Amino acid sequence: MILKKPYGLMIKHFKLIHLILSLLAIFILLSSRGILKFFQDYVTNDYRATILENMASQYINIFIYIAIIIVIGLCIALFVLLNYKKKPYKFYLYAIIY
Repeated sequence: MILKKPYGLMIKHFKLIHLILSLLAIFILLSSRGILKFFQDYVTNDYRATILENMASQYINIFIYIAIIIVIGLCIALFVLLNYKKKPYKFYLYAIIY
């Protein structure tokens, strides 16, 4: 049924799909604050080298990667579907590029 009428499924669950996309985007945004703060401190304090080992695991975890892949996958699916149905699709194209 999903493969037969994907546009109907999207229309039926439009709010839920966008709620999931929004929650994942907020999670990515909040998770990336630590990384941005690190680089801001790095530039501001003019660090030449860092002492910490395994710094990446401190700021990035597997859930960020999973959330990014899900967001990109949903946006690509919506982009393809809306492009096929000749509906406005530019928002999803911009989300994929971003």
